[in-house]
Amino acid sequence: MIIRSRLRIKRSIYFIAIAALALLTACSADPEANAPQLYVNSCSWCHNEGTGGAPVTGDKEDWERRTAKGMAKVYANAIDGFEGATGIMPAKASRPELTDQEVKDLVDWMVQAPYQPYADQ
Repeated sequence: MIIRSRLRIKRSIYFIAIAALALLTACSADPEANAPQLYVNSCSWCHNEGTGGAPVTGDKEDWERRTAKGMAKVYANAIDGFEGATGIMPAKASRPELTDQEVKDLVDWMVQAPYQPYADQ
């Protein structure tokens, strides 16, 4: 009985430690910790802070103004590039090796991102 109790205690401590580690990872001080690596390498330069008129990642109002024109238009601007009164978007973020689907996936992630990376800084 004593051995079983000790084993249960060890298991409980193990699971608590795993849960704490998962929580700390999810609440990381680095807002890009859970971002796709392509976003960090290609999009974050402009979309973290709205440089050049870029819609800020996770800013629902900012993205709603863009997506109101339809996602096809947003995708086209990201893939083919855009220059206008609201700003500039280099074609495929100046990364021509990206596939159209990779660009679409990045746009989808930015629109749905649950945070604004540097809103508090």
